[in-house]
Amino acid sequence: PLLHAAARLGDAAARTALATRLSAGALPLEPAFFLSLSSAPDAGLAAALAAAQERVEEELARTVAAARIRLGAAGGADVLRQALADPEEELRREVLDLLVEAPGAAADALLDKARRDPSPFVGAYAELRAQARTGRDAPVFGKAFESDDWELRQLAVRFAARAAGPRPTR
Repeated sequence: PLLHAAARLGDAAARTALATRLSAGALPLEPAFFLSLSSAPDAGLAAALAAAQERVEEELARTVAAARIRLGAAGGADVLRQALADPEEELRREVLDLLVEAPGAAADALLDKARRDPSPFVGAYAELRAQARTGRDAPVFGKAFESDDWELRQLAVRFAARAAGPRPTR
């Protein structure tokens, strides 16, 4: 994290050291690190994460793949596509958590696949996220608000707020 902070502040030596460590698979286990790492496009970090992808534990592989997608790099989508096909619903939910903030066509394609998930929760989660981006189908939020599942109601509030956009300031 310290190397990342220094690299973001423009320290070229820190950026090189960070890329080298990432390529070697020397990765912290905090998902927030990867969200921060992938907050701005950086082809060098994307390449380093691609090299690290094969070296990390399975649990971290999905987080690394999501960071690659957020950086606009090819290849991360394959790992998450495979996870979305896993029979374990909790794993598919985790993938959605990783993708929900990710921009771009690769994330949109994966979330579109998740909209057709056999699990009603996973499909609704992906649908709420899609509607938060487009804001075209408000009844989707109303249906989720009425769900017996408190997690789905919570997601509906979160995504309905995004669909509404920023509130004007006075």
